[in-house]
Parts: sequence; structure tokens; C-alpha cells
Amino acid sequence: MKVILSDVHEAHVAPFEIVGGREKPAVEHPGRATAIRDALKKIGGHSFQAPEHHGDAPVLAVHDPALLHHLEDAWRAWDEVGNVGPAMPDTFAMSGLMERAIEPPATIEGRLGYFCFDMGTPILEGTYAAVRESADIALTGAREVLHGEQYAYALCRPPGHHVATSIYGGYSYLNNSSIAARFMQRGTGSKVALLDVDYHHGNGTQEIFWNDPNVLAVSLHGDPDFEYPYFTGRVEETGGDRAPGSNLNIPLPKGTTGERFLVEVERGLDAATGFGAEMIVVPFGADTASEDPLGTFELHAEQYRSIGGMLRATGAQVLVVQEGGYDVTATATAVTELLAGISPVS
Repeated sequence: MKVILSDVHEAHVAPFEIVGGREKPAVEHPGRATAIRDALKKIGGHSFQAPEHHGDAPVLAVHDPALLHHLEDAWRAWDEVGNVGPAMPDTFAMSGLMERAIEPPATIEGRLGYFCFDMGTPILEGTYAAVRESADIALTGAREVLHGEQYAYALCRPPGHHVATSIYGGYSYLNNSSIAARFMQRGTGSKVALLDVDYHHGNGTQEIFWNDPNVLAVSLHGDPDFEYPYFTGRVEETGGDRAPGSNLNIPLPKGTTGERFLVEVERGLDAATGFGAEMIVVPFGADTASEDPLGTFELHAEQYRSIGGMLRATGAQVLVVQEGGYDVTATATAVTELLAGISPVS
């Protein structure tokens, strides 16, 4: 399988995150991608390539230009006024503040709370370069599929599925898998499905494609009654007026077993097949693994290989885009098993 990867992500190293009112070491760190890369190279059978740069147009097909400008400019603006440490919001633009639409504030402190929705997604000097490289990794994988590859894997870091059209958070800055999906859909004119199997709901993906009848967004995730991002991911969220039925949420309880998860993956793939998708983008998070510090599910290596086999059995072209997974050993194992199930190496 073609694996798209880069070391540019190493420039983005969050020193901490704020969780439960406390400062904690950041679980989203460069070691995640390094462990995956090393595991794939050790196993062999894959071909590795660097991403090609695709410019702003594919990103702006998904995201608001103001968000992209903010991400590019935030560190300069933060540093220029003498702030110390990572650029993070402390005040958020909640809709209840004013009845009319709130415009982006003039100060960088205000803009951070306008565009970012949590305190775990800081901007540092090297963040923007890593974010753009991550999007280009996904786009290069999408291009490979468009050029005839049956399968490709985009080793994206930072992840992306929490980013909506104009807000970011959840360790994510640009929605890599959604950028790739729209690039593929527009490149062929055919329907595309996303099967998000990260532990957390792909809230950004849902928002981006809410009214797009050409893209089906399926997400398996921890029920928002107990799990981040809390405000989205319920079964009744099925798509907008212009695209009813284009969104399928499958919230799952704490302690979900690998066997139960596979049943729901099959349900998601059936929906993709029924939708008429010949290409499937898989935002893949290994935070469903039993060892993961953020998840509550009980998946093991054999289930990831089974998911891969189920994807292969659809006959669709498949692009896997890396999302979460915060136990580095379990994440590396999950990725190698998933890819082995999709495309067994000789």
C-alpha cells in the first residue's frame, strides 16, 4: 500500500493541554506518528512517499478563508504582543453573548476564542507548517486514489475530524479527511462516503457535509451523553434540508466490545454501499483500542484487521486518514493490522 508521510509534523509540539480544569501533558505528540511510521517500515511491504503541495484551493473548498488566515497568522500575532507560551483561548465566542452575528475580534486573544472551541489545541511557532503538511498528506493520498490506486494511507498529524468549516479544536486544525473527500468527489463527480471509526464523534465532518447530497458521513463514536465533543453525534442528526439522510451517527456505550464494534462497522459499510459510493475515506482513530487513555472501548488487534478485511470486501477504493490514538504502541499495532486487513502484504 502507498503510505504518504512527512516529518514536518515534528515542528508542532504542544507542551500541555487543559483537561478537567487541570494542566496535563499533551497526549497528541510527535511520538504517535513516529511509532506508526516505524512499525510500518519494520513490517515492510508498503511504499512510502512524501506529500505534494496542493495550494489553498482544496483547503478552501472545505474551510472558511478567515479560518485559514487565522491559523497562518496566529503565532505571529500572539508573539508580536509579547504573549509567552502556546497561543490558546481563554474566552469563547458563545452565541448567547449577542443576538447578532459576532465578527472576529481585532485582538489575537479574542480571535483565538472566536475560531477555537477548546483548550487542548494550542498554536505554536511550528503549528501552521505541520497543519498544512498534514492536509497535503491527505490530499496526496486522495490524488493517488484518483489516479487508480485501490488503497492508500495518509499518516496525518495533526489530526482533523473535529474541524468544521470555520472553527477548530480537538487537537485538530484543518479537517484532513474532509478536504480529501471533497477533492475526490469533485475529481470524479461520483459519490464518496466517509466511515469515521475514531473513538470521538467527527463533529467537523458532520457540519461540513451536512447539506451535501454527494457525500455520506458515517461516524461510530462514544455516545455524546458521556463523551467529547458532547454537543454532536446523536442518532437524530441525519443531514440538512438539502441532503436528508446524508449523515449517519452510531453512538456507542462505554465498554463497547470489538465484536459489537464490527457489527456497527458493517452497518456503516452497508450504508456506504447503499449510498452508491465507490470511494471510501476512513478517518481512522486507534483511540478505540482497549489500552487508549482517552477511550472506553475494548478493541484489540484482531478487530482492526477485521475492519480492514471488511473494507477490502466492499470492492471500493479506500483512503485511510489517520486521526486519533494516544497509546503509541496500541496505535501503531492498530494501524498495521488495519492496513494488513485492507491489503495483505506478501
